Amino acid sequence: TDGTLVLDLDTGGDVQITGSDEPIVSVSGSLGGRDWRETTVDLDSSNGGARLLSRYVGSSDTQSFNNSFTIRVPRHFNVHVSSAGGSVSISGVQGTFTGTTGGGRIAIDHSRGEANLSTGVGEIHISNSHLDGGVATGGGIVQFDEVTGGIVGASGRSSRTANSLEFEWPDFSKLSSLSALATATIERTRAQMERARVTMERDGARMEADGGREREREMLERSLETMNRNRGAIDSASVIMDRNRGAMDSALMQVELHRGDFERSAAAFAAVRKSLSASGNVSAKTGGGNINIGPADGAAEASTGAGDVTMTMAAGKVHPVDVRSGTGNVELVLPRNANATLDLETAYTESFGKHTKIKSDWPLTVTETDSWDSSHGTPRKYVRVRQDIGRGGPLIRIRTVNGDIKLKQGS
Repeated sequence: TDGTLVLDLDTGGDVQITGSDEPIVSVSGSLGGRDWRETTVDLDSSNGGARLLSRYVGSSDTQSFNNSFTIRVPRHFNVHVSSAGGSVSISGVQGTFTGTTGGGRIAIDHSRGEANLSTGVGEIHISNSHLDGGVATGGGIVQFDEVTGGIVGASGRSSRTANSLEFEWPDFSKLSSLSALATATIERTRAQMERARVTMERDGARMEADGGREREREMLERSLETMNRNRGAIDSASVIMDRNRGAMDSALMQVELHRGDFERSAAAFAAVRKSLSASGNVSAKTGGGNINIGPADGAAEASTGAGDVTMTMAAGKVHPVDVRSGTGNVELVLPRNANATLDLETAYTESFGKHTKIKSDWPLTVTETDSWDSSHGTPRKYVRVRQDIGRGGPLIRIRTVNGDIKLKQGS
Protein backbone atom coordinates (compact mmCIF):
# COMPACT_ATOMS: atom_id res chain seq x y z
CA THR A 1 0.00 0.00 0.00
CA ASP A 2 1.35 3.43 -0.94
CA GLY A 3 -1.50 5.70 0.07
CA THR A 4 -1.15 9.01 1.90
CA LEU A 5 -2.33 10.09 5.33
CA VAL A 6 -3.23 13.79 5.20
CA LEU A 7 -3.40 15.57 8.55
CA ASP A 8 -5.28 18.88 8.29
CA LEU A 9 -5.45 20.03 11.91
CA ASP A 10 -6.57 23.62 12.36
CA THR A 11 -6.91 22.97 16.11
CA GLY A 12 -3.51 21.27 16.35
CA GLY A 13 -2.70 18.29 18.51
CA ASP A 14 0.02 15.80 19.35
CA VAL A 15 0.14 13.08 16.67
CA GLN A 16 1.69 9.63 17.02
CA ILE A 17 1.85 7.61 13.78
CA THR A 18 2.89 3.94 13.82
CA GLY A 19 3.28 1.51 10.93
CA SER A 20 1.46 -1.83 11.14
CA ASP A 21 0.92 -4.96 9.06
CA GLU A 22 -2.79 -4.19 8.71
CA PRO A 23 -3.94 -2.68 5.35
CA ILE A 24 -6.08 -0.04 7.09
CA VAL A 25 -5.78 3.36 8.74
CA SER A 26 -7.13 3.52 12.29
CA VAL A 27 -7.36 6.63 14.49
CA SER A 28 -8.01 7.05 18.20
CA GLY A 29 -7.71 10.30 20.08
CA SER A 30 -8.87 12.69 22.72
CA LEU A 31 -9.93 16.34 22.69
CA GLY A 32 -9.07 18.73 25.49
CA GLY A 33 -8.61 22.36 26.32
CA ARG A 34 -11.16 25.08 26.95
CA ASP A 35 -12.76 24.92 23.48
CA TRP A 36 -12.80 21.18 22.82
CA ARG A 37 -16.64 21.08 22.72
CA GLU A 38 -16.56 23.39 19.69
CA THR A 39 -14.11 21.21 17.76
CA THR A 40 -15.13 18.86 14.95
CA VAL A 41 -12.99 15.91 13.86
CA ASP A 42 -13.57 13.93 10.65
CA LEU A 43 -11.74 10.97 9.11
CA ASP A 44 -12.39 10.42 5.40
CA SER A 45 -10.96 8.12 2.74
CA SER A 46 -9.10 10.02 0.02
CA ASN A 47 -7.44 8.65 -3.16
CA GLY A 48 -6.40 5.35 -1.62
CA GLY A 49 -5.38 7.05 1.60
CA ALA A 50 -7.03 8.87 4.49
CA ARG A 51 -7.61 12.45 5.58
CA LEU A 52 -7.98 13.55 9.21
CA LEU A 53 -9.46 17.03 9.69
CA SER A 54 -10.05 19.07 12.83
CA ARG A 55 -11.89 22.40 12.79
CA TYR A 56 -12.99 25.00 15.33
CA VAL A 57 -16.67 25.84 14.81
CA GLY A 58 -17.10 28.38 17.61
CA SER A 59 -17.02 32.16 17.42
CA SER A 60 -14.38 33.16 19.98
CA ASP A 61 -11.38 35.20 18.78
CA THR A 62 -9.09 33.12 21.00
CA GLN A 63 -9.10 29.38 21.46
CA SER A 64 -7.41 26.83 23.68
CA PHE A 65 -6.96 23.17 22.70
CA ASN A 66 -5.17 20.14 24.07
CA ASN A 67 -5.78 17.39 21.51
CA SER A 68 -3.94 14.15 20.78
CA PHE A 69 -4.27 11.47 18.11
CA THR A 70 -2.83 7.96 17.86
CA ILE A 71 -2.82 6.66 14.28
CA ARG A 72 -1.90 3.29 12.77
CA VAL A 73 -1.12 3.12 9.06
CA PRO A 74 0.22 0.40 6.70
CA ARG A 75 4.00 0.13 6.84
CA HIS A 76 4.34 1.50 3.29
CA PHE A 77 2.50 4.83 3.52
CA ASN A 78 3.08 8.54 2.97
CA VAL A 79 2.31 11.26 5.52
CA HIS A 80 1.51 14.93 4.93
CA VAL A 81 1.12 17.20 7.97
CA SER A 82 -0.52 20.62 8.22
CA SER A 83 -1.07 21.41 11.88
CA ALA A 84 -1.50 24.57 13.94
CA GLY A 85 0.79 23.05 16.54
CA GLY A 86 1.71 19.91 18.41
CA SER A 87 4.30 17.16 18.27
CA VAL A 88 4.59 14.73 15.36
CA SER A 89 5.96 11.21 15.84
CA ILE A 90 6.44 8.66 13.03
CA SER A 91 7.64 5.13 13.76
CA GLY A 92 8.02 2.02 11.61
CA VAL A 93 6.82 3.60 8.36
CA GLN A 94 8.36 3.62 4.87
CA GLY A 95 7.28 6.50 2.63
CA THR A 96 7.48 10.24 2.03
CA PHE A 97 6.88 12.53 5.02
CA THR A 98 6.12 16.21 4.32
CA GLY A 99 4.52 19.23 5.95
CA THR A 100 4.74 21.52 8.94
CA THR A 101 3.51 22.00 12.48
CA GLY A 102 3.27 25.43 14.08
CA GLY A 103 5.35 24.26 17.03
CA GLY A 104 6.20 20.98 18.70
CA ARG A 105 8.67 18.11 18.72
CA ILE A 106 9.26 16.06 15.56
CA ALA A 107 10.46 12.47 16.04
CA ILE A 108 11.10 9.81 13.38
CA ASP A 109 12.18 6.31 14.39
CA HIS A 110 12.81 3.04 12.51
CA SER A 111 11.57 4.53 9.24
CA ARG A 112 12.76 4.78 5.64
CA GLY A 113 12.12 7.11 2.71
CA GLU A 114 12.22 10.88 2.39
CA ALA A 115 11.37 13.57 4.95
CA ASN A 116 10.74 17.26 4.36
CA LEU A 117 9.24 18.42 7.66
CA SER A 118 9.46 21.62 9.71
CA THR A 119 8.28 22.88 13.09
CA GLY A 120 7.97 26.48 14.23
CA VAL A 121 9.90 25.66 17.40
CA GLY A 122 10.81 22.36 19.01
CA GLU A 123 13.35 19.55 19.13
CA ILE A 124 13.84 17.24 16.13
CA HIS A 125 15.06 13.71 16.83
CA ILE A 126 15.64 11.12 14.10
CA SER A 127 16.89 7.66 15.03
CA ASN A 128 17.46 4.20 13.55
CA SER A 129 16.30 5.35 10.12
CA HIS A 130 17.42 5.69 6.50
CA LEU A 131 16.13 8.98 5.10
CA ASP A 132 16.81 11.58 2.42
CA GLY A 133 15.53 15.16 2.42
CA GLY A 134 15.63 17.80 5.15
CA VAL A 135 14.11 18.69 8.51
CA ALA A 136 14.01 22.15 10.06
CA THR A 137 13.03 23.84 13.32
CA GLY A 138 12.69 27.53 14.10
CA GLY A 139 14.47 26.87 17.42
CA GLY A 140 15.57 23.68 19.14
CA ILE A 141 18.04 20.81 19.04
CA VAL A 142 18.40 18.69 15.90
CA GLN A 143 19.63 15.21 16.84
CA PHE A 144 20.48 12.21 14.61
CA ASP A 145 21.16 8.75 16.11
CA GLU A 146 21.96 5.71 13.93
CA VAL A 147 20.77 7.56 10.79
CA THR A 148 21.89 6.90 7.20
CA GLY A 149 20.96 8.53 3.90
CA GLY A 150 21.22 12.13 2.73
CA ILE A 151 18.99 13.65 5.44
CA VAL A 152 20.10 17.08 6.73
CA GLY A 153 18.78 19.22 9.56
CA ALA A 154 18.67 22.93 10.31
CA SER A 155 17.64 25.10 13.24
CA GLY A 156 17.39 28.84 13.69
CA ARG A 157 15.04 31.57 12.60
CA SER A 158 12.34 30.40 10.25
CA SER A 159 13.49 32.86 7.57
CA ARG A 160 16.80 31.01 7.30
CA THR A 161 15.49 27.47 7.42
CA ALA A 162 15.43 26.78 3.69
CA ASN A 163 18.60 28.68 2.84
CA SER A 164 20.68 27.00 5.55
CA LEU A 165 19.96 23.47 4.34
CA GLU A 166 22.78 22.04 2.24
CA PHE A 167 21.78 19.05 0.11
CA GLU A 168 24.38 16.79 -1.47
CA TRP A 169 22.75 17.43 -4.87
CA PRO A 170 20.94 20.74 -5.57
CA ASP A 171 17.31 19.56 -5.62
CA PHE A 172 15.55 22.88 -6.17
CA SER A 173 12.08 21.36 -5.81
CA LYS A 174 12.96 20.44 -2.22
CA LEU A 175 14.33 23.91 -1.62
CA SER A 176 11.10 25.48 -2.89
CA SER A 177 9.03 23.14 -0.72
CA LEU A 178 10.99 24.01 2.40
CA SER A 179 10.69 27.71 1.58
CA ALA A 180 6.92 27.33 1.43
CA LEU A 181 6.95 25.47 4.74
CA ALA A 182 9.00 28.23 6.36
CA THR A 183 6.64 30.89 5.02
CA ALA A 184 3.59 28.99 6.28
CA THR A 185 5.21 28.61 9.70
CA ILE A 186 5.90 32.35 9.88
CA GLU A 187 2.31 33.22 8.99
CA ARG A 188 0.86 30.68 11.43
CA THR A 189 3.14 31.85 14.24
CA ARG A 190 2.23 35.49 13.58
CA ALA A 191 -1.48 34.66 13.82
CA GLN A 192 -1.00 32.71 17.06
CA MET A 193 0.99 35.56 18.60
CA GLU A 194 -1.66 38.07 17.62
CA ARG A 195 -4.39 35.98 19.25
CA ALA A 196 -2.27 35.62 22.40
CA ARG A 197 -1.59 39.38 22.43
CA VAL A 198 -5.31 40.20 22.27
CA THR A 199 -5.99 37.81 25.14
CA MET A 200 -3.20 39.29 27.25
CA GLU A 201 -4.41 42.84 26.64
CA ARG A 202 -7.93 41.86 27.67
CA ASP A 203 -6.64 40.18 30.82
CA GLY A 204 -4.55 43.24 31.62
CA ALA A 205 -7.56 45.54 31.20
CA ARG A 206 -9.63 43.28 33.44
CA MET A 207 -6.95 43.35 36.12
CA GLU A 208 -6.76 47.13 35.84
CA ALA A 209 -10.52 47.37 36.38
CA ASP A 210 -10.27 45.09 39.41
CA GLY A 211 -7.71 47.46 40.90
CA GLY A 212 -5.48 44.68 42.23
CA ARG A 213 -3.27 41.75 41.31
CA GLU A 214 -0.30 44.04 40.68
CA ARG A 215 2.25 41.27 40.26
CA GLU A 216 0.16 39.37 37.71
CA ARG A 217 -0.40 42.56 35.70
CA GLU A 218 3.34 43.32 35.69
CA MET A 219 4.08 39.79 34.45
CA LEU A 220 1.52 40.23 31.67
CA GLU A 221 3.05 43.54 30.66
CA ARG A 222 6.54 42.03 30.47
CA SER A 223 5.26 39.10 28.45
CA LEU A 224 3.48 41.49 26.09
CA GLU A 225 6.70 43.48 25.57
CA THR A 226 8.59 40.27 24.78
CA MET A 227 5.88 39.18 22.36
CA ASN A 228 5.97 42.52 20.56
CA ARG A 229 9.74 42.18 20.14
CA ASN A 230 9.36 38.65 18.79
CA ARG A 231 6.62 39.80 16.44
CA GLY A 232 9.05 42.33 15.01
CA ALA A 233 11.59 39.58 14.43
CA ILE A 234 9.00 37.43 12.67
CA ASP A 235 7.94 40.38 10.50
CA SER A 236 11.59 40.89 9.54
CA ALA A 237 11.91 37.19 8.74
CA SER A 238 8.85 37.38 6.52
CA VAL A 239 10.32 40.37 4.66
CA ILE A 240 13.55 38.43 4.07
CA MET A 241 11.59 35.46 2.73
CA ASP A 242 9.64 37.72 0.38
CA ARG A 243 12.83 39.42 -0.76
CA ASN A 244 14.52 36.10 -1.57
CA ARG A 245 11.48 34.50 -3.22
CA GLY A 246 12.11 36.30 -6.51
CA ALA A 247 15.66 34.95 -6.70
CA MET A 248 14.40 31.48 -5.89
CA ASP A 249 11.72 31.66 -8.56
CA SER A 250 14.36 32.70 -11.11
CA ALA A 251 16.52 29.75 -10.07
CA LEU A 252 13.58 27.40 -10.48
CA MET A 253 12.97 28.77 -13.99
CA GLN A 254 16.60 28.07 -14.88
CA VAL A 255 16.28 24.56 -13.50
CA GLU A 256 13.21 23.95 -15.66
CA LEU A 257 15.12 25.16 -18.74
CA HIS A 258 18.03 22.80 -18.00
CA ARG A 259 16.18 19.99 -16.23
CA GLY A 260 17.45 17.38 -18.67
CA ASP A 261 21.07 18.29 -17.99
CA PHE A 262 20.44 18.31 -14.24
CA GLU A 263 18.73 14.92 -14.31
CA ARG A 264 21.49 13.31 -16.36
CA SER A 265 24.15 14.76 -14.08
CA ALA A 266 22.19 13.75 -10.98
CA ALA A 267 21.88 10.18 -12.25
CA ALA A 268 25.61 10.02 -12.90
CA PHE A 269 26.32 11.53 -9.50
CA ALA A 270 24.02 9.01 -7.78
CA ALA A 271 25.72 6.10 -9.58
CA VAL A 272 29.17 7.27 -8.50
CA ARG A 273 27.97 7.89 -4.95
CA LYS A 274 26.44 4.42 -4.77
CA SER A 275 29.69 2.85 -5.90
CA LEU A 276 31.61 4.74 -3.23
CA SER A 277 29.29 4.33 -0.26
CA ALA A 278 25.88 3.00 0.58
CA SER A 279 25.59 4.78 3.90
CA GLY A 280 25.29 8.47 3.04
CA ASN A 281 26.49 11.60 4.83
CA VAL A 282 25.08 13.41 7.84
CA SER A 283 24.78 17.17 8.31
CA ALA A 284 23.24 18.94 11.32
CA LYS A 285 23.12 22.69 11.87
CA THR A 286 21.50 24.84 14.56
CA GLY A 287 21.59 28.52 15.39
CA GLY A 288 22.02 27.65 19.05
CA GLY A 289 21.78 24.32 20.89
CA ASN A 290 23.51 20.99 21.42
CA ILE A 291 24.05 18.48 18.61
CA ASN A 292 24.41 14.71 19.06
CA ILE A 293 25.26 12.55 16.03
CA GLY A 294 26.12 8.90 15.80
CA PRO A 295 27.14 6.33 15.13
CA ALA A 296 27.74 7.85 11.68
CA ASP A 297 29.20 5.70 8.91
CA GLY A 298 29.71 8.46 6.36
CA ALA A 299 31.12 11.98 6.22
CA ALA A 300 29.70 14.04 9.10
CA GLU A 301 29.23 17.79 9.53
CA ALA A 302 27.92 19.64 12.60
CA SER A 303 27.60 23.37 13.20
CA THR A 304 26.05 25.25 16.14
CA GLY A 305 26.17 28.91 17.08
CA ALA A 306 26.43 28.03 20.78
CA GLY A 307 26.30 24.53 22.21
CA ASP A 308 28.10 21.25 22.80
CA VAL A 309 28.68 18.76 19.97
CA THR A 310 28.96 15.01 20.53
CA MET A 311 29.75 12.84 17.51
CA THR A 312 30.43 9.11 17.27
CA MET A 313 31.84 7.55 14.10
CA ALA A 314 30.93 3.95 13.31
CA ALA A 315 33.58 1.24 13.39
CA GLY A 316 35.49 0.70 10.17
CA LYS A 317 36.85 3.21 7.69
CA VAL A 318 37.19 6.81 8.92
CA HIS A 319 35.31 9.49 6.95
CA PRO A 320 35.83 13.28 6.90
CA VAL A 321 34.50 15.22 9.89
CA ASP A 322 33.85 18.98 10.15
CA VAL A 323 32.63 20.36 13.51
CA ARG A 324 32.14 24.03 14.37
CA SER A 325 30.75 25.57 17.56
CA GLY A 326 30.59 29.26 18.41
CA THR A 327 31.09 28.30 22.05
CA GLY A 328 30.96 24.87 23.66
CA ASN A 329 32.67 21.53 24.18
CA VAL A 330 33.25 19.04 21.36
CA GLU A 331 33.59 15.28 21.90
CA LEU A 332 34.48 13.01 18.97
CA VAL A 333 34.65 9.21 19.19
CA LEU A 334 36.73 7.51 16.45
CA PRO A 335 37.45 3.81 15.85
CA ARG A 336 40.38 2.52 17.88
CA ASN A 337 42.42 1.78 14.75
CA ALA A 338 41.56 5.10 13.05
CA ASN A 339 43.79 6.53 10.31
CA ALA A 340 43.11 10.26 10.04
CA THR A 341 44.61 13.73 9.76
CA LEU A 342 43.73 16.02 12.66
CA ASP A 343 43.16 19.77 12.42
CA LEU A 344 41.88 20.72 15.89
CA GLU A 345 41.56 24.22 17.30
CA THR A 346 39.91 25.62 20.41
CA ALA A 347 40.18 29.30 21.34
CA TYR A 348 39.59 30.87 24.74
CA THR A 349 38.80 34.54 25.29
CA GLU A 350 40.48 36.78 27.84
CA SER A 351 37.24 37.05 29.81
CA PHE A 352 36.72 33.25 29.90
CA GLY A 353 39.10 33.03 32.83
CA LYS A 354 40.79 29.70 32.05
CA HIS A 355 42.66 27.80 29.38
CA THR A 356 40.76 25.44 27.11
CA LYS A 357 42.20 21.96 26.50
CA ILE A 358 42.52 19.31 23.84
CA LYS A 359 42.34 15.84 25.43
CA SER A 360 42.86 12.59 23.58
CA ASP A 361 43.15 8.81 23.97
CA TRP A 362 45.87 9.08 21.28
CA PRO A 363 49.21 10.78 22.03
CA LEU A 364 49.02 14.30 20.61
CA THR A 365 51.37 17.26 20.30
CA VAL A 366 49.38 20.26 21.56
CA THR A 367 50.51 23.85 20.96
CA GLU A 368 49.22 27.12 22.43
CA THR A 369 49.74 30.67 21.20
CA ASP A 370 51.55 33.10 23.52
CA SER A 371 49.86 36.41 22.71
CA TRP A 372 46.26 37.56 22.60
CA ASP A 373 44.81 37.76 19.10
CA SER A 374 42.25 40.54 18.53
CA SER A 375 41.65 39.89 14.83
CA HIS A 376 38.22 38.36 15.59
CA GLY A 377 37.12 41.12 17.97
CA THR A 378 37.37 39.67 21.48
CA PRO A 379 41.03 38.93 22.36
CA ARG A 380 41.73 35.20 22.40
CA LYS A 381 44.47 32.58 22.47
CA TYR A 382 44.47 29.33 20.52
CA VAL A 383 45.13 25.72 21.50
CA ARG A 384 45.86 23.57 18.43
CA VAL A 385 46.74 20.10 17.16
CA ARG A 386 48.01 19.49 13.61
CA GLN A 387 49.09 15.88 13.12
CA ASP A 388 48.21 12.41 11.83
CA ILE A 389 46.97 9.47 13.86
CA GLY A 390 47.68 6.02 12.52
CA ARG A 391 48.80 6.31 8.92
CA GLY A 392 46.94 9.57 8.35
CA GLY A 393 43.85 9.84 6.17
CA PRO A 394 40.56 11.78 5.94
CA LEU A 395 40.60 15.23 7.48
CA ILE A 396 39.12 15.66 10.98
CA ARG A 397 38.54 19.41 11.43
CA ILE A 398 37.18 20.87 14.70
CA ARG A 399 36.76 24.54 15.62
CA THR A 400 35.29 25.82 18.88
CA VAL A 401 35.59 28.74 21.31
CA ASN A 402 35.62 28.61 25.12
CA GLY A 403 35.23 24.86 25.15
CA ASP A 404 37.38 21.74 25.38
CA ILE A 405 37.95 19.20 22.59
CA LYS A 406 37.98 15.54 23.57
CA LEU A 407 39.08 12.78 21.18
CA LYS A 408 38.12 9.29 22.35
CA GLN A 409 38.74 5.76 21.11
CA GLY A 410 35.69 3.70 20.34
CA SER A 411 35.41 0.05 19.41
